[in-house]
Amino acid sequence: MLVHLNGLPADMERAMSSPFVLHPRYGTRCSTVLLAGHDGRTVVSERRFDATGGLCGATRIEFASDEPR
Repeated sequence: MLVHLNGLPADMERAMSSPFVLHPRYGTRCSTVLLAGHDGRTVVSERRFDATGGLCGATRIEFASDEPR
């Protein structure tokens, strides 16, 4: 087993370098985006994933400030 300087085995290091991690021992459980517009509107969007990487839930929240940026 080849181990790199960060202490992870090579296969685990490859899996962890992806933006979406799907690995039997570790993985992405949610992804969140926050958008803040110059018009004072803000959107928070989150997607939740199960252990197989399947989408299991989503939430979107929008709100507006009285003062534009």
